[in-house]
Amino acid sequence: MKWITRERPKIDRLACPWLIKRFIDEKAEIIYVPFDQVLKESKKSGAIPFDIPDVEFTHYKNECTFDYFIKKYKIKDSAVLSMAPIVRGQLTGYFFKLGGCGGNYGLGYCNCNPEYKRYADFPDRTGQFTRSYL
Repeated sequence: MKWITRERPKIDRLACPWLIKRFIDEKAEIIYVPFDQVLKESKKSGAIPFDIPDVEFTHYKNECTFDYFIKKYKIKDSAVLSMAPIVRGQLTGYFFKLGGCGGNYGLGYCNCNPEYKRYADFPDRTGQFTRSYL
């Protein structure tokens, strides 16, 4: 399976690919493209879009895309179920109301200092690594 989402991953777009590869399809290919190209590239490549508006794998009410994957694929792993409120809390801004995720605020937003650059290296379609600043 191929999955596609917008570039510059944070929180949901980091957690969902991990979930996909660990619990849904270990050989999945995750493609990151600019936001305005996700649907176009999805149609061209046959990849399933996620974590963008107006697609199946997205946010619903107070739940994030990570929650939707868990429900859709009926994932019952206790560690994943423990992670879900943390991921959701990071996205919703209700850090302290969602049990334990407040202490993890820095996981998604530790680049508050403009001199500090966070980045991750992701393989592109050819296997070459490209640097994405988060």
